[in-house]
Amino acid sequence: MAYPIDLKKEYSLKRSGEDAADTYYLATATEPAPSLPPIDGDFTTDVCVVGGGYAGLSTALHLAQQGVAVALLEQARVGSGASGRNGGQVHTGLRHDPKWFEARFGVPAAKQYWALALQARAYLDTLIARYQIDAQYCPGLLHAVHRRRYLDEARAHVDEHLRHYPGTQLRFVEADELRALVATQDYCGGYLDLSSGHLHALNLALGLSRAARSPRVLAVSAKSADGPTASASRSRTWRTDTLRNC
Repeated sequence: MAYPIDLKKEYSLKRSGEDAADTYYLATATEPAPSLPPIDGDFTTDVCVVGGGYAGLSTALHLAQQGVAVALLEQARVGSGASGRNGGQVHTGLRHDPKWFEARFGVPAAKQYWALALQARAYLDTLIARYQIDAQYCPGLLHAVHRRRYLDEARAHVDEHLRHYPGTQLRFVEADELRALVATQDYCGGYLDLSSGHLHALNLALGLSRAARSPRVLAVSAKSADGPTASASRSRTWRTDTLRNC
C-alpha cells in the first residue's frame, strides 16, 4: 500500500520564529488555516480550551454542538504541535494486544476495551465524512517481519484477532506478496490490516478547526513564554490569564 506522499516534493525543515518546524504536511496542506485574532481585553465563556490540537479542537467542536460557549486558546497555530506533525498512522485497536488486557482485567473487560477502540476508529471515519475533511486517507497498514523466527508469532496474532477480536480487515501476508508490496527482499512475511492506514495529519487538524467554527467557538491567539495560567476562585469559576495584545 502506497502512502499518499510525493517523496520528490521538496520542503523545508527549518524553524521560523515561534512557529513549529516546517514539514511535509505544512507544505502540502489543502485545508484552510484559521486566522487566530489576538485576545483583546477580558471576556467570559463557559469553557476555556487550551491548545489547538486534536484533543482541543475535538473538545471545542463537541461542546459547541451541545450549546456550550467555548474559547480555544492556541499559542502558535492550529496543529503546530504533535497533532499536525505526527506519522499520520491510523491504527485499529489499542496500544497493547488483547492478551495484555486479558491478563490484567479479564476477558470480558478486554472485549469491552476492544469494542471501545473499534468505536473510536469508526468515529474518525464519521468525522472525516461528516465535515468533508481532506484527510487524504490511504487504507492499509503493513507489519513486516524481518526474521523467520517471528512468523509464528505474527500468524498467532492474526488468528487471535480473527477468532476472538473481530472488527479488523486483518490477514497474514506471505513473503512473496509482502516483497511485491514493499519492493524489497528484506522481509519474510507479516500481516496487513486494511481497516488501518495513513492520513494527512495536519489536514485532519485543520479540518476539525473548520468544523468547530461557529458562533459558540472563539479561537484566539494566546502567545506567551509559559502558556496561559489559570486560577480558581471560591465561586468555582476559573480565570485564565495570557499576555495581552500578542
